[in-house]
Amino acid sequence: MSKAYKKIVAIIKKEMKLADKRLSEVMRTEATTHLQDTMLSIERAYADGYLEALSFIWDNLKEKPAKKKSKKSKRKEAVR
Repeated sequence: MSKAYKKIVAIIKKEMKLADKRLSEVMRTEATTHLQDTMLSIERAYADGYLEALSFIWDNLKEKPAKKKSKKSKRKEAVR
């Protein structure tokens, strides 16, 4: 795995934790105040959408990137 790939994975993990925490906070606030405040609803929708987008990225990042073929193996394929 490349250094850049590992860095992206770490950033996505961190952002997912923050997004999950934010969504939980908004939902807790909605539940404890028993309000269906429009601003809270907008915040919840934003936090939920952001977490969903990060989850989509995470699912696609888990698949390891394909290794690059060496020049030698490319030449062998061209000969065939």
